[in-house]
Amino acid sequence: MIVFMDASCKTRPLVGLRIATNIMKGLFVDAWLVATRALNLRWLSGIERLVVGPIARCSSSLKWLLRSCVVALLLACTVPDVDARIISSEMDSRSYRALRLANGLRVILVSDPATDKAAAALDLDVGSGSDPEDRAGLAHFLEHMLFLGTDRYPSAGEYQSFIRSHGGNNNAYTTVNHTNYYFDVAASSLQPALDRFARFFVAPLMDPSYIARERAVVHAEYSSKQKDDNRRIWVGRKQALDPLHPQAGFAVGSETTLADRPGDAVEPDLRSFYRQYYHAGRMVLVVLGKESLERLEAMVRQRFAEVPSGSSRAPRNLVPLYRSGSLPLWQVVTPQKETRRLNFIFHVPSPRDYYRTKPLGYLANLLGHEGPGSLLSGLKKKGWASSLSAGAGIVGDDDGTFEISIKLTPTGLDQIPAIGELLFEAIRLVRERGIESWRYAEQKQLADMQFQFQETVEPIHLVRSLASRWHDYPVEDLLYAGYRYDALESEQIEDYLQRLVPENLHLLLVAPDQMTDQREFNYGVDFRIESLPDDWLRAWQNPPNTGSLALPEANPFVPSDLSIKPDRAGTTYPVRIAVEPGFDLWFDHDSTFRLPHSSLYLSIRSPRARQTARDSLLTSLYVSLVYDSLNSITYPAFLAGLNFRLYPHRRGLSLRIDGFSERQTYLLRILLERIADPVVDAQRFARLREELVIRLRNRQRGDPTHRAMGALHRLLLERSWSPSILAQLAETIELSEMKLFSEKFLDQTNAVMLSHGNVTLDEARSAAALVSEVILSGRGRREVPHNKVVQLGAHNGLTHSMALEHQDTVAVRYRQGRDQSIQEQARFLMLGQVISSPFYDQLRTRQKLGYVVFSSAMPVRDIPGLVFAVQAPGHSADAVQKSIDQFLENFSGMLEAMDDGVFEQQRQGLLSELLAADQKLTERSDYYWREIDRRAFDFNTRERLARAIRAITKKTLMDALDSMLSDGGDRELRINAYGTAFPRSGNIDREIRSTADFHEAASWFHPAP
Repeated sequence: MIVFMDASCKTRPLVGLRIATNIMKGLFVDAWLVATRALNLRWLSGIERLVVGPIARCSSSLKWLLRSCVVALLLACTVPDVDARIISSEMDSRSYRALRLANGLRVILVSDPATDKAAAALDLDVGSGSDPEDRAGLAHFLEHMLFLGTDRYPSAGEYQSFIRSHGGNNNAYTTVNHTNYYFDVAASSLQPALDRFARFFVAPLMDPSYIARERAVVHAEYSSKQKDDNRRIWVGRKQALDPLHPQAGFAVGSETTLADRPGDAVEPDLRSFYRQYYHAGRMVLVVLGKESLERLEAMVRQRFAEVPSGSSRAPRNLVPLYRSGSLPLWQVVTPQKETRRLNFIFHVPSPRDYYRTKPLGYLANLLGHEGPGSLLSGLKKKGWASSLSAGAGIVGDDDGTFEISIKLTPTGLDQIPAIGELLFEAIRLVRERGIESWRYAEQKQLADMQFQFQETVEPIHLVRSLASRWHDYPVEDLLYAGYRYDALESEQIEDYLQRLVPENLHLLLVAPDQMTDQREFNYGVDFRIESLPDDWLRAWQNPPNTGSLALPEANPFVPSDLSIKPDRAGTTYPVRIAVEPGFDLWFDHDSTFRLPHSSLYLSIRSPRARQTARDSLLTSLYVSLVYDSLNSITYPAFLAGLNFRLYPHRRGLSLRIDGFSERQTYLLRILLERIADPVVDAQRFARLREELVIRLRNRQRGDPTHRAMGALHRLLLERSWSPSILAQLAETIELSEMKLFSEKFLDQTNAVMLSHGNVTLDEARSAAALVSEVILSGRGRREVPHNKVVQLGAHNGLTHSMALEHQDTVAVRYRQGRDQSIQEQARFLMLGQVISSPFYDQLRTRQKLGYVVFSSAMPVRDIPGLVFAVQAPGHSADAVQKSIDQFLENFSGMLEAMDDGVFEQQRQGLLSELLAADQKLTERSDYYWREIDRRAFDFNTRERLARAIRAITKKTLMDALDSMLSDGGDRELRINAYGTAFPRSGNIDREIRSTADFHEAASWFHPAP
């Protein structure tokens, strides 16, 4: 019984008969988990393949009995195997090892001799779902407290400062059943970083003097999300779940839930939670470094052997997501933004045990398809929807959800019954004709191809995901689980299809201006829950056969040639090829990554793109029209690992294609023909114009810090307009104006193209010839310069004020460099490096001003700068600006007192980030593309910056800081975003009233030679 009950009297109560009836079930199921997910058995996967499928098809009682017998046999006959092989791609040059320490800690070691970054993550299978009932947010609060000092490293900011000064990043997150801590760092600094990291799980201080401060930070995090629709919609949706389910709890915590109460301080609860759950048996550690596996193992054993041993599995949740008899139900949640989304949520068995065959993924592929005849295509034709996604939602141990989410148009909001009929017609079509072996074989082929030729995952992302996965999958499949398709199991697919019925539906509508009758306590979300209307239920049980839907055809983009092409061009960096006047091709055959991938980037520049605010909107609509008309054609390309993006920018539009090389030219022709001749019909135009207006309106209701930073960028960049101005203009654009603009957009252009990767010179030239033929032929050429950047100076400081519909306030400070020389850029990068950790420690940890606190270098088109930002729930913007002033005044002395060795560490940390080797072909392509755009045709900006950074002394940096602080604010901009809790008071000297007026009087930087 102790498996299911907590020692603490404060845990979520085990309520009555509902839980008692599940005790025997839980015993069997938990034992099964011990065998199938905790032990590493070389032959376990074979046993599971033999028993899991048949067991899953048995009745519930027989299923538990059979599972218990299998578990008993496994536990009696096996011992943990620390040598289980982790299946990896043939292209993966990393080496892997799994082992278990004597204290029960599961460890994955990854050796990558070529890496510039080392990384580590530790994941516990305990999260907010284990919070005591009267301490909501305790797991999250504990996650915060572990960063504030340990026995060997007692300083509260020491760990973060070490990681940052050695070129790294760190963070953590808490979910319902996971808490994950992770970092990356320069590869040479892994050992001392692990020293600090390990003590989190051995001897954290949880210093009482920091509890009140960090509780304020947790509350600030909670406050910062009060208007965040992603958080609010999820919170509203949870009101339909069984309130005893862990997902239904308040995970973040607040000043109230984590308060010290008479006779009940929070500190003992923190320590009790840590002792109870932070055991090695519940942890998975992943460490990646350039050292050998043997050396990494020695590092880990030396530092993590002290982690306390304990239970090997968190208590299994016995409560289903939905209360018996509660489905079907109809729920409405009102958002803050102008969002309209209809979610069809079905309660299904967890897909986790079927990851080898993926029956739910098979269905998601068919129902979420976007090609001709698809559900989305049908909804778009009627003007009811703009996007659709399908797939697993919540995934638990026993149950979960399958979800079809439809983004509605305003017209679609009035067509919910008809949309449901079309969806259930699509489900019926899949049930009757969709389970076919060739479809499964195609999905398997694509998954195998993408697994074998996947690009390298960044160290920090790899360790974080592996640490989480070992709680749910056998060790051999930690990398392969998402790509594994063993065989078509029709019975499994049919079983899921039997659950995709109206009687098993949670229908969720997210839309403004809906009738609600309840309000959630923590976030103030308005919602309504009632039974699904009877007439909808009846109509959806027997939907009409419209004949408008069709199943996907065979994918024409699946590549057949996956070879690596020989390098006959002998290029090291891209070489310039003048295709014709006003059109340059840059080409580089690059087989470094040993993948059949290439990148094809094209920028088409037009003077019509952004001359006025109206031109800017028309350019965005032009791109949207092209993109929308291509969606049903190009979706199969996406499935086949051929990705493309088409997007507007300040000088025109850009097209990017990356992925498998073979079919790129085929896709390029399709895209170019539509760019040259977009389909501008009235219905599509009206829908896309409406979507553009809504996006612009929603920007005004966005995250407070993002809004303030957006205002800063608009002030600094020529030809920038506020979302409110653009939204008003967008509503006035007519179809005739759009048609004329699309016809004239390409009249005067220039273009540049990059072909990079597994591609020959002949193939690159052929692609460039297509651009000339389809886009440029018969049209004029014209240079289109970059937008300019404001040159601050002799202003004695400027402030821009803005109002927020949020209780938090935001203060942003921007300091601009004197010029755009490489030396000035280097100085500001180095200042950003040394100042970020002290700023965070002082204003967030010590002064607890807010949860969002950061400072960093912020170059704008190679104009160097520094930015400081704080989002504060309990302070005015003016007060926060004064705190920034005080910090900057004190930092000069801190820099002067900095030890030379520490200064050098900061330099090496910056250099390690700047010069880190590209992990992916697309990373290198992006760098080349930026260099081409800035006309740095030697492709050596990083090396030039590195040389300048190496030449910086502490004195030269102090001189730069003193110069910055003694100019009277001449090169400074302040953004004060006033929230509802602290509205603006009084006048502000030298206030910027409007971006247009500011730009009219501004000086501008000229482009660097």
